[in-house]
Amino acid sequence: MVTQASEHDHTTALLRNAEAIARSITDADVRAGALRRVAEEVAKTGDYLRTESIAHAITDSNERVWALGSIAETMVKAGAREQAAAPLRDAETAARAITDQENQDVALLAVAYAVAVAGQYDRAEAVARSIADANYQESALSMVAFVLAEAGQFERSEALTQLLTNPERQSARSFSLAVMVANAGDHDRAEAIGRSINEPYWQASALRLVAEATATAGSGDHAVALLRQAEAAAHAIPKLEARVDNLRSVASVAAEIGERDYAVALLQDAEAIAWAIADQDEQEIALRWVVEAVIALGDAGRAESIARSVPEGRIRGTALGSVVEAVAKAGDHQRAEAIAGSIPDPNLRVPALLSVAEAAAKAGERDRAVTLLRDAKMTTHSVTIPMNRVEALRMVAQCAVGIGEHEQAAAVLRDAENVARAIADPHGQAVALGMVAGSLAEAGARGRAEQVPG
Repeated sequence: MVTQASEHDHTTALLRNAEAIARSITDADVRAGALRRVAEEVAKTGDYLRTESIAHAITDSNERVWALGSIAETMVKAGAREQAAAPLRDAETAARAITDQENQDVALLAVAYAVAVAGQYDRAEAVARSIADANYQESALSMVAFVLAEAGQFERSEALTQLLTNPERQSARSFSLAVMVANAGDHDRAEAIGRSINEPYWQASALRLVAEATATAGSGDHAVALLRQAEAAAHAIPKLEARVDNLRSVASVAAEIGERDYAVALLQDAEAIAWAIADQDEQEIALRWVVEAVIALGDAGRAESIARSVPEGRIRGTALGSVVEAVAKAGDHQRAEAIAGSIPDPNLRVPALLSVAEAAAKAGERDRAVTLLRDAKMTTHSVTIPMNRVEALRMVAQCAVGIGEHEQAAAVLRDAENVARAIADPHGQAVALGMVAGSLAEAGARGRAEQVPG
């Protein structure tokens, strides 16, 4: 039995190990990136003094600014708003000390966002406006507008959004604002913002989500009318891949509000457009989207048929993984297992097997779940890239915990740590150990005492 105290000690030790490796890297740029990753993981443990110490050890000014900003965001999200003041101040000081103008502008963009997240909106806007390059300045103002909308400061966010001169950026920001206003219950205002968007992709996206919120509020007929308008806007999108993306999303909302026939018609349209895409990579992505949407409608058989029509490769494997998850949730675990086993890429077969294991466990088929878990663990041995294997093992451990196999999770995490330590490249090893430590810290936060290495 491993106590939560020993779990914390092991996480701390792993992070110290990762920090030592990161500090030993001779290449300054690689060292900076590694230290930033470690600092971000340490921040999640709540050891803010040490986190700041690591961040200040980063010699690259831009990386140090980004690290300090990220640390401050973590502190704010954890409720430590007062402690975030120091890294925010240090980040801005470091940014303004950068002599190369473009690098300073990029650094100040990061500062503006972090300061906005901390709730200091006037200061965030001032930092954004102090950026010399017009494009970077507008990017920063756009980010501040987004944070303002998230905080419910809709009028201020809209005013800032209207000042943006880049059409695509203004449309994207207006979209997010319309969605947040709709979610806050002001559907008329959200619809007006959506209609004001000039770019068809963002207008379709906004009207679709406003329609969803409107339907939730009980205005079904008006919601359908908005969906029809979203569909029309979607058909005006020049890029076919993006058109498919929007149409399948409209179909999803249509299905949610009970308009199944309309949803089916939209997906048939989306599939036809997907097959008309000339670029194979874009076509495969679009077909995967259609597969996922058809699954959501409950037609797993049709979805599998479309998925298997996609040329062999990662996209096909990902699409089949979505089919596996749907079939497993529907209760046909044997069929789901068979489809999962047919996925050639072990990187994709592992999560597919785990999704079946989770569904089987929920259905009370514990023996099948444990067997699938072990199959997934065995499959990780076929993952050739060490970093990917660490990630695959982390997924197995997470699933093991979810189905109550704590000892199995402990063993898997030990394997993940061993794989991480065997990585020859110092930067890769530091990042991998940080990943394992992050999993341990997350497990500790959940209060599970038996899943970690002793």
